[in-house]
Amino acid sequence: MNFQEYIKLDGTAISTLVNKKEITAKEILEIAINRIETINPEVNAVIYKMFDEAKKSIDTNNILNKHLVVFLCY
Repeated sequence: MNFQEYIKLDGTAISTLVNKKEITAKEILEIAINRIETINPEVNAVIYKMFDEAKKSIDTNNILNKHLVVFLCY
C-alpha cells in the first residue's frame, strides 16, 4: 500500500485490513512515518518524533494491531 491508497481509507478500513492480515501494522506505521518525514518540514506539526518507540512497541506488543491505527489526514 502506498500513501495514495492509504489516504482514501478511514481508520476503520485500515484496522480491518490489518486484522485481516492484508497489511501489517508495521507497513501502516512506515507509511505514516514516511508521510510525516515528507510533510513535517512544511507544517511543523510533529514536534517530538517517537518513531523508534512506535516500531519497538509493534515488535514487542503488536499493539497497533489490537488498539491503535495510525491515521494521517494531510
